[in-house]
Amino acid sequence: MKTCPTCGATYGGGLSCHRCKTAFHEILAVEDAASEQRRLALLALDGGRMGEARRHAERACILHRTQDSLVALALVALRDRDYFEVVNLWREIRQSPDYDDSKKMALAAIESEPGSRVAAARLTAQPAGSLPS
Repeated sequence: MKTCPTCGATYGGGLSCHRCKTAFHEILAVEDAASEQRRLALLALDGGRMGEARRHAERACILHRTQDSLVALALVALRDRDYFEVVNLWREIRQSPDYDDSKKMALAAIESEPGSRVAAARLTAQPAGSLPS
């Protein structure tokens, strides 16, 4: 979350808005649940459990449709060789208002070769603006 959904103030961390005092605990809980679903999707993907990986990635997108959730779902679709879905997800990621340069490397892996799914998954786990060493 970047801004308060009620008043639009910049989110600076914490459990409530500094301006309007809106409580964020439910929003933050949903974001945490989506993050956990992404993590489980990538673990299942690495373990070759495709059905489980797809369920977790789809659930992450349902909970919080972010770049990270879309990239996780695209990695699963790529592994399943569902190229139509990969292209559609890639387009959605590129059009996202929060699209940033840290995701370009993961998208390059999606665009280039299926064997780089683990590297792409690791890149998506990096904090925004940072690059792996």
